[in-house]
Amino acid sequence: MRMMRSARDLSSLVFLLVFCSMVRPTGAEPCGSTLPIQHFLDGTFLGLPESELAGRVTIFGASPGIDSGSALFVCGAAGQITGGGTCTAGAGTSNDGVVTILGDWSAAGVNGCPRALANGDSPNVAFVTSIKDEGTRFFRGVYVLASVGYSADVYGRSCWISHTRWTIRGTASCR
Repeated sequence: MRMMRSARDLSSLVFLLVFCSMVRPTGAEPCGSTLPIQHFLDGTFLGLPESELAGRVTIFGASPGIDSGSALFVCGAAGQITGGGTCTAGAGTSNDGVVTILGDWSAAGVNGCPRALANGDSPNVAFVTSIKDEGTRFFRGVYVLASVGYSADVYGRSCWISHTRWTIRGTASCR
């Protein structure tokens, strides 16, 4: 009798574990089709040393949270592979301080798919950080925090398409 109860309890536990492993949190899947975010028209971030480069893209106000997850959306050099493909020549070299964004919300590792129906929907917020003058007593953190919404004209996020050139406190800038 006791053996029968243990087997039934065990089978119930196995069923629950299998069921829970198949259920995903709402919005956790990447988009089913391509939805890019990238710098267009030679846009770049300037003044971010690539040796200590880190970045994340998230959707402002999304609940549950939607972000780039483990997918790489930041280009530190031309030819680098990201969640959006191969970084273009606009990303420069691995030591020139030029950085671009190139990602796709359908890439593996992305946490969720942003709603994108009309211009301005689901603002993407990019937070890119680095360390300047590392190894000296003058070292400091530098970062770019920028946001862009969906553009129906290019079926994606035209990352900072309207910025011609602006500087952030003289340490990092956008062009």
